[in-house]
Amino acid sequence: MAKTDKFGSPPKRSRVIRFRDLTPVAVSASIVVRAAIVAVAAIAVTPSLATAEKWTGLRGDRSVEADLLGIWEGNAILKFANGRRVSVPLINLISDSRIRANKVAATIETHRAELVSELKAQAAEAAAPAPSTLPEPPAAPDYRPLASKAGAIETLQHIDDQSQSGHVLLAYFDSLPPKYRADLDGVVKAGADTLDVAKIDATLGPLYRLADLIVTRQNWIFSHPRMQMLDEQTQQTLQTLILSAAGSLRNALDPTAFTAETLGGMPLRDWIVQRDSAIAPHLYALTNALPTGGATYEEYVEGQQHGNSGYGMEPEFGPVEPEGPVGPADPLGPAGDPMAGPADAPGPAMGPAAGPAVSPAATPDAGKKEAPESDTMKVKVTQNGQSIILEMLRVDDFWIPKSMADHWDQTIASSKEKVTTSGLTSLIDHPVLVTLGTMLQPMTTSLESASNAEEFHQSMESIFQQTQMLASTLASLAGNASGFSNPWQPASSSSTNPKNRNGRRSREPGMPAMDSPAMEPAMPAMEGSAGAP
Repeated sequence: MAKTDKFGSPPKRSRVIRFRDLTPVAVSASIVVRAAIVAVAAIAVTPSLATAEKWTGLRGDRSVEADLLGIWEGNAILKFANGRRVSVPLINLISDSRIRANKVAATIETHRAELVSELKAQAAEAAAPAPSTLPEPPAAPDYRPLASKAGAIETLQHIDDQSQSGHVLLAYFDSLPPKYRADLDGVVKAGADTLDVAKIDATLGPLYRLADLIVTRQNWIFSHPRMQMLDEQTQQTLQTLILSAAGSLRNALDPTAFTAETLGGMPLRDWIVQRDSAIAPHLYALTNALPTGGATYEEYVEGQQHGNSGYGMEPEFGPVEPEGPVGPADPLGPAGDPMAGPADAPGPAMGPAAGPAVSPAATPDAGKKEAPESDTMKVKVTQNGQSIILEMLRVDDFWIPKSMADHWDQTIASSKEKVTTSGLTSLIDHPVLVTLGTMLQPMTTSLESASNAEEFHQSMESIFQQTQMLASTLASLAGNASGFSNPWQPASSSSTNPKNRNGRRSREPGMPAMDSPAMEPAMPAMEGSAGAP
C-alpha cells in the first residue's frame, strides 16, 4: 500500500513532505480562487475573529498553527503567519479540529453577515431622502410669563427675551390686556364656524408643503454638489438655519391645527400654547444661529438733543444752549453781590435784590402729593446702531403701542364682520401669500416627484435658477422695506443711521415682521408715530 501523509494524501516523490505541500490535489483551481476571495473578504470584515490556532491532521501526528479564515465547500481556509493561505478538506482534520473549525467558521459567518447587514443599512440610510428618525432640535428654555403690572420697558424687554427663547407667539399674546385677548378669541370663534379648509390649504398649503419637503428630503438637499462645495462650518451653519426655519413653518402651518374643531373647540390661548410648544425649539435654534445683537430700551424724554454719530448711534448732548450772543459774565453779579447770577443771565437774579429768602417749608409746592404716574411713555429702542421711538399706552395695567389702542375697536369690528361673511381665510388672503403659493407649487411638485437623489438634484438646479425671479417678484409685491402693520415697530419711524436714509427700517429685536392681515386684529397699523429727531 502506498504511503500517505498525515492528511491522507499521497506524498510527492523526490521531495521532503512539508506542510505547504499538503493542499489536496483534488481541490480544483476554481475552489482555490473562490476560497481566496472569501479569505480576503473575511480578513477585511472580521480581522478580530481570525486568531492563530493549532490544527491537527487526521492521524494526529502533525500539527500546524494558522488562522482559520473560513470554510468554503467543505474546505478549511487557513492562513499562516507569513501570509500564505492553504485550503484543507475538513475530512483530513481530526474531530476536535473539525468541530472547532466549524464553530469558528460559524462565528465568522455570523459576524460577517451582521457587518454586511449594517453596511447595507448604512448605504440605504445614506441613499434615503431623510434619516429614518427625523432629528429634533434641543428643547427651548421654559416660557416665563410677564410679571404683573410690568412697566413699558419691562414689557418690551420681556417680549424680546421670550422671542429669543422661541416663545414669540405666546409672549405677544400674553402682553395684551385681557379684553384684547377676549376680543381676538371672539374673532377666531366667529370665523371657525365658516372655516373653509380648502381655502386654507390653497393659501398656506404651498408654504407648509415646501417646509415639509425640506425636512423630509434633507439628506438629498445637503448632498447636492453645491452644498458639498462649502466648507464644513458653513455647511453646518446653513443646515441649522434651513432646517430650523423649515421646522418652524412646518409646525406652525400644520393642517391639523387649522380645522373648525381645533380652532373652535378650545380657547385661543390654549391653541397658541400648543403651537408655541411645537414651534419654540425650532425658533430657539434659529435665533441662536443668527448673529443678532441685543437691543436696549430706555425712556425717551422730549427736549433732549439727539444727533447722528458716524456709527449711526444717537448720543445725547444735554440741554440745548440758548441762542444768540452771550455777554461775559460778571463774577460779582449785580451790585457786586457774589451770590447773584451773571448780569445778563436769563431768569430772576439771585441774592438780596431778588427779595427775602424763603424757606423750603414755605414754598407753594410744599406738602403737595406727587403727580400720578403717567399712562403714556415714549420708549427708545436701539439695536445695531439704529433706533426707533415707540409711543406706549397703559391699558388695564398692560402696556401696548398707542396706535393699537387707538384703532382696536374698529379693527375688531371689521375683522368680525369679515370672518363671519368670508371665514378666517379672509384674514390671511394676502397678495404676497397668494403669489408665493402660485410660484412655489410647481417647484414643490417637481421636487416631490423625484425618486432618488440624482433626480432631486436635477430639480434643485432648475429651482436655483428661478430663485432670483421669485425674490424680485416678492420684493416688488412687498414694497419698499415691506411696509407691514406691526404696532411694535412704528410704520413711519426713521432710522438714525445716516446710511439708512431711504426709509428702510430694521426689525426690532425679537419682534418679527407681521405682514399677514391675519395678525391685524392683534396688531393694527401704527399711524403717526414720530421717529427719533
